[in-house]
Amino acid sequence: MLETRLSKDIYHMPALDMLLEFYARATRSPMSITDLCLATRASQRTAVRHIERLEKEGMLIRRGDSRDRRRVMLELTPLAVTTLDQFFDDVLASLVHDPP
Repeated sequence: MLETRLSKDIYHMPALDMLLEFYARATRSPMSITDLCLATRASQRTAVRHIERLEKEGMLIRRGDSRDRRRVMLELTPLAVTTLDQFFDDVLASLVHDPP
C-alpha cells in the first residue's frame, strides 16, 4: 500500500523512519537534523542523504532556524501528511474488511 504511494528511494529505512517520526509527533513541529538522527538512530551522513531524497520527492521542507542560524530545521510538507494519512486510512480499512 505505502510502497505504491512513495518512490522506491523513500520506501526503505531510514527514510521511512524519518517520515513516520515526524508524522507520529503530536505537534508536527519542525525538528532539527540532529534530533531526527537521534530519533531514527541514523548517522548524520545517512540522514542527510535521505533528507535530500525526501526533499526532492516533496516530502520534507528544510528551513533555517530563526534562533540559531547554524541549525537547520525540517518539517513535513502537506503532500507528506496527505500521503501518510491516506496510507493509514487504507490500513484501517483493510483491517475492517479483511480482519486477521
